[in-house]
Amino acid sequence: MKSYRMASWWLRPWHLPFNKKVRDDFRRRASDFAQAGADSAIIFGAHFRWDFEHEMDQIHELIAFAAEELAQYKIVLFDHHSTVLTCSCRREISSDRSANFSNHRQVLLSRPAGSRTTDFHDDWKMLNIDDGKPVFLPQYSAEEFCFSNPDFVAAYLNYVRRLLRETGIGGLMSDDAFYYSHRACGCPYCRELFCQELGMSFPASDDLSFWGNYENPKYRRYLDLRRHTVTKFTAKVKSVLPTDFPLMNCCAYCMLPYSSGRGLNYRNFIAGGSNLIMQEMSGNTPDATTGELLSFGYPQQLYHLALSREHRLPCIGLGYGYSSSNAEIIWAFNKFLGSGTWYSSLVQRLGLSDRDLIRIPDDPCQLGHCFQAEKQFPEWFVSESASECAVFYSNATMEQYGDSVTDYADDFCFVIKRCTELGYSPDVLTSIPDPEQSRYKILIVPSAVALSDYELESLERWHCRKPLLLLGPCGFLDETGEPRQTTFAQRHGWQAAFPPLNRTGHPLISPIIIQKLTPAESEAPRVLKEFHLLWLTARVSSEFPNAAQEFIEQFIVPIRADGWLFRKYIDAQGRWLIHGIASQFQVELDRELEKLRDRHTPMFKHLKIIRELHPMAAIPDLRQFTPEAILTPLEKVQVHASCDSIKDCAYFILRLAATSHINTH
Repeated sequence: MKSYRMASWWLRPWHLPFNKKVRDDFRRRASDFAQAGADSAIIFGAHFRWDFEHEMDQIHELIAFAAEELAQYKIVLFDHHSTVLTCSCRREISSDRSANFSNHRQVLLSRPAGSRTTDFHDDWKMLNIDDGKPVFLPQYSAEEFCFSNPDFVAAYLNYVRRLLRETGIGGLMSDDAFYYSHRACGCPYCRELFCQELGMSFPASDDLSFWGNYENPKYRRYLDLRRHTVTKFTAKVKSVLPTDFPLMNCCAYCMLPYSSGRGLNYRNFIAGGSNLIMQEMSGNTPDATTGELLSFGYPQQLYHLALSREHRLPCIGLGYGYSSSNAEIIWAFNKFLGSGTWYSSLVQRLGLSDRDLIRIPDDPCQLGHCFQAEKQFPEWFVSESASECAVFYSNATMEQYGDSVTDYADDFCFVIKRCTELGYSPDVLTSIPDPEQSRYKILIVPSAVALSDYELESLERWHCRKPLLLLGPCGFLDETGEPRQTTFAQRHGWQAAFPPLNRTGHPLISPIIIQKLTPAESEAPRVLKEFHLLWLTARVSSEFPNAAQEFIEQFIVPIRADGWLFRKYIDAQGRWLIHGIASQFQVELDRELEKLRDRHTPMFKHLKIIRELHPMAAIPDLRQFTPEAILTPLEKVQVHASCDSIKDCAYFILRLAATSHINTH
């Protein structure tokens, strides 16, 4: 599969009108991309594309010229824009700067003088179910168009046709096409669709027996409908693109409390025909406060990589930074994960003036030599996962049981992160493989309350052949969220029950992100053992049981070193490749630029300007691995024949002979 080396191509305020000076700037930037070793670039700026409806000719001229200049270096240009969001709103803007500062009202591309006012297109907009007003997104000071509205869909598909015809782009990120609000959508088309699919009208907005109530099967069907609607719209976008044309979509964190019910899961986009998986590392990488590399998003990144492996689709990790030191760590982390890289500076969220923004180097100029290292040593990065430990992601549990962070996602994310820290190099699986055909030596299943009959049978087949570790409640519900007549525990004659939660819903007006569903527990924590099977029925979301660790390490040998993380791969010649990366960094901010930022902007606390990163831990003793060669691609790109020549570094790759056995703690 292709591994992208991508950086953002920003459209800046001074790029219109498009004159000779701007053309010369674009030619220089294209050369910068080539010198950095990029194979792709992606548009950032003019993101709310519908707000530039009357400047499309000029926008497309900019994009077309950039695509033409980049093509001379065999670099592909992607367009990236919001499919559905618009800042053309009729509402009054509050005086609360923090509540209404829009990341996109600071348009990086200024409209020419005398431009026509953008059309509001109120008849396209999503409407609140409860009051019928347009859905408003305070984080963007924006409203959203409805992708169930046939007039909007037709207009957008016509725009994509025009974009392809006029610009020569080689890929598209069609962004933001999901339900941003729990209150959406109450437009006539969505009301008609709801009635057709569920055989009823929308309940009253204060009817908590329906809204937000996972105990109600019709509410679960309603959430399924939202997910299917996202998939159908993606398929329509795909239908107007050339065969195999790269298409990716919005997806940062499918584990957020609201994501699943709003259709934000990359499996929905793939079902609609998306063929490039994007995983966004929101905020700073590593964390600007703690210096930790593994953030809340890490388990979701492994989930996206699972989709990449299972669908044989490329995966690209988007990370944000403002310096070469940060760019190199973002690239290294993507290589550690096994994905391509999209590097972006995301300057418009910093709250800096245009005068101060230009002090931050352009994105390709921040990349240092990491992309060139990947080009120079491709055989070190073309490989397949060699993990022996798999963690099952239960989509049925996420969708049908409840997607609060205090529910399934909490347990799944904790287990993934802890297994990585313990040196098990886990992969995520979205289906349970045939144990006879699988390379994995052990399967871990955290809190999979809802399983289909096929998944239950697959678990049975696995545990008859290979070790199976169950953590938390398992197999009490079917894939639709209904109680099973015969549970997994009953099939084995075990006394493990799952008490009814008697949950109620929550009002449409409530911010769903703060809702906390009652944690699910088996009635009494138990330790259940059978041949090749250990089931610890208590939920695991804050402390990894010693019994679980002892069970896992009967079957696989962990790779551990204080302050380091490891993942295992195997190359085309059958040789082991062990990627090691520092787990925590000393973070040095650009204090001068930080002082100039507008403290009222929403991202002031969550996004910092990192200047330098240094690993906290010394490099481990690599002689224990007996490598035949070591690549250090950051500080000084070099292949080492001896461990003794490697001193300080933040990321390395060990290559072991094909006959080697990894045997280390």
